Amino acid sequence: MTEEIIKLMGERRSKQNRSPAYRALQTRIRAKIRAAKEEWFTSQCTEMERLCELHDDFNLHKKLREMTGTGRRNVPSVIVNSFGNVAVTKEEKFAVWEEYVRELFQISFYPPEKIGKGQRF
Repeated sequence: MTEEIIKLMGERRSKQNRSPAYRALQTRIRAKIRAAKEEWFTSQCTEMERLCELHDDFNLHKKLREMTGTGRRNVPSVIVNSFGNVAVTKEEKFAVWEEYVRELFQISFYPPEKIGKGQRF
């Protein structure tokens, strides 16, 4: 995104009632975004061609992975309890973390008799 596109977006925001002026700005913004994207891809391809001519395979493949988005790991954001069930609610997730910390440090933060039902520390 260029500064010009961001400025046009701010101007478009002030005309949000779907008027003809809004539509005209929207069209200009889309065209400028497409042009900026094309320019970015062209510069990236030129850089990759330069690396290819230099026989710099390491940086060429690094640039290729960067452009295509491959090589990244997707870290799952699910929490699984000791029985293999997915913790869905906030309380279940808290219980899983509490169990994990207790096993990790092999400690008990508070004696169970001093914690009331539903009370957290």
